[in-house]
Amino acid sequence: MISLVVFTALLAQTNDLETIRELINKHEFDSAKHLLNAAGNNSNSPELDYTFGMYFMKRNLPDSALFYGEKALEKTPSSDSSLVADIQNVLGGCYYQKADYSKSLESYLAAARFYEEENSDKLGIIYVNLGIILS
Repeated sequence: MISLVVFTALLAQTNDLETIRELINKHEFDSAKHLLNAAGNNSNSPELDYTFGMYFMKRNLPDSALFYGEKALEKTPSSDSSLVADIQNVLGGCYYQKADYSKSLESYLAAARFYEEENSDKLGIIYVNLGIILS
């Protein structure tokens, strides 16, 4: 019974985080911030740290975004290649914002490797980002 309760709580948090990410991508930052604050800062959740990192990157606050992105990357098992790639994508954007193009390139290439393995539709945006850096 406990496992079902924990699973249900994790599923609810995942759905909440997906909603927050959609708001961030739509640049509805006030709503996203409100929901992020309500979600709290669960130090055990790489998904939550990734979402905070994404929020700060989109707000053009790369130092805060790097803090959360690196925290998320440390907590994420390498076997979770989709999340690792998403985190690397955010890190690439943060390093680009800081004009650290070599680290940005490194992060985007890491994301590309994971997305290529998955044949992900997110690979296109990585190629666009790589093209911007290399131009």
